[in-house]
Amino acid sequence: MSGGASGLRHPDTSPISRPGCVSRWPGLEPTVVFAENYTGGMYFEERGDIDRCRAAHRTLTDAALEADISRSLLREMARRFESER
Repeated sequence: MSGGASGLRHPDTSPISRPGCVSRWPGLEPTVVFAENYTGGMYFEERGDIDRCRAAHRTLTDAALEADISRSLLREMARRFESER
């Protein structure tokens, strides 16, 4: 696992701190990032914003567990939670 989001803007002002998507269509410009927040969402077309979103996605992907390991971990946590009730 790797981690760290050094160099990223503060979460309250960063388009990469919220769930979103990157829309690209081959041969068409520009690439657009849609980032949701608590009150709606924003579209980003600036290259720097798109690059930061891609970097954040890479960081999250690198830090994420594989699906089967995540499922096992969540099941174990749920069992512990239930046994402590």
